Amino acid sequence: MFVVIHLAERFSGATRVSSKKPQNKATRELGWRPRPLRQSLTDALQWFKRARLLRSRTELTGG
Repeated sequence: MFVVIHLAERFSGATRVSSKKPQNKATRELGWRPRPLRQSLTDALQWFKRARLLRSRTELTGG
């Protein structure tokens, strides 16, 4: 999980919303609130694990 988060933080500049206008519209009309990338990735990985769509390295290697 650390590797995924590290890579995402390294390249997160390319994924940020560059225009304030769409963000304001989403906030105003839908109540959308951006949150830190690390928190979003951590939550997503935990969800995938709970849904058994992602396995840990030890499960794959039998360790």
